[in-house]
Amino acid sequence: MSANKNDANFEPNDADGPGKAGRQEVRLCREQRGYRARSPLSRLTAGPRWWLALRMSLLRWALFRRVVLAFSNDSEPARVQTPIPGGLGRRFRQWRDDAMFFCAAVEETGGWEPFRREFAQRIPALCYHHVGASVKGSWRLLTISPQVLQKQMRWLAERGYTGISASQWLAWLEAGAPLPEKPVLLTFDDAYSELLKTAMPVLRRHGFHASLFVVSQHLGGVSTWDAALGYPSLPLMSAAQVLQAQSFGIEVGSHTRSHPDLRKLSTASLRQELELSRDELSRLAGRPVRTVAYPFGCESASVRACAAEFYDLAFSCKAGLNGWGSDRHQLRRMFVHPSRFNFALQVKYGVDLHALWRFIPERAHRLWRQLALRFGFRRGHAAASGARRATKVWIMTRPSRRKAAGALTSSGAAEGDFVRASLLPGSDEIQPRG
Repeated sequence: MSANKNDANFEPNDADGPGKAGRQEVRLCREQRGYRARSPLSRLTAGPRWWLALRMSLLRWALFRRVVLAFSNDSEPARVQTPIPGGLGRRFRQWRDDAMFFCAAVEETGGWEPFRREFAQRIPALCYHHVGASVKGSWRLLTISPQVLQKQMRWLAERGYTGISASQWLAWLEAGAPLPEKPVLLTFDDAYSELLKTAMPVLRRHGFHASLFVVSQHLGGVSTWDAALGYPSLPLMSAAQVLQAQSFGIEVGSHTRSHPDLRKLSTASLRQELELSRDELSRLAGRPVRTVAYPFGCESASVRACAAEFYDLAFSCKAGLNGWGSDRHQLRRMFVHPSRFNFALQVKYGVDLHALWRFIPERAHRLWRQLALRFGFRRGHAAASGARRATKVWIMTRPSRRKAAGALTSSGAAEGDFVRASLLPGSDEIQPRG
């Protein structure tokens, strides 16, 4: 039986029937090393979130599986034909075969919970930056206090969650390596030096692992990308401190060499940022670095394609959960806020209310621009551009940020500056810095 997880119209071999094919897929994933990467079972956790949630809700219902499999006659090679003609009939047959395929796979593993643990995990990835006292004039969403971090880690531990690193998630994706019952992927961007005192001991206390994304050419330096955006620079870990962080169970990942907006680079510069950072950090860590976090969360199709040449996993800053069928070079990761309610929504459902609030002005701008272009309102199109600049100013809460935004607008500087407090052009969401 040939199968490829990228084949959206996969159908099991007619001679086997979808039920037998589902059971066979489970056996092949367990018995043949490397087969898991191309198994169509990964399709269960791919697609629109509403459709994914519906499929998984039905599959965990034992009665639904029994009813579906009652109509599967694997001893008969011929398929039961449906009376529905045309494209609708073909779609219905595909849905029917998919249902039989996945229901049989679930039964082969012994039920929904064993199947979920082995094939259908969906985990949140949380993004932290600076943990410590708030620095005057800094971006207010950059820092959370050590007390807030302690409360959040305690909340996870009390509810049975376990912090994991990106390599643990990758081992599950590639080979089905066991994960804790309720895994949460913890990440820290930029490698601020204060993390060794404020964050690492907290993680060790709870037995949590995490990933630390390091800017390789700024080891022992300061966050110059903060200063370029009008914020105070903060000290970063040295090479010795990065090695010390590894003793806390922290895994090193790449945050490029100089923390640029990768979308604005030439192809040669883009490859240099990604490849050389990987090589430099691999030498420092003493093991291959296989993960990267896009600076500012900025990525595009060309950036993802380049990242795929050098890394196995790449993280954006978009809300949601990650599964086996997720794009491995556009993994979802949520920026952490102090709100306990928002934190619970992020961990359980991949919902970020703060990101939604930032998302609304961007969508309003896009809708206005589409209407202006559709009906040929040049004045409206110009107004839309002005509205976007006004939105930049509106989002910036501090007077100094509003002043900076005014200077940016009057000088005609390229959009994409002040990305931490403004909309990121070319993105589907308003993304926090990374």
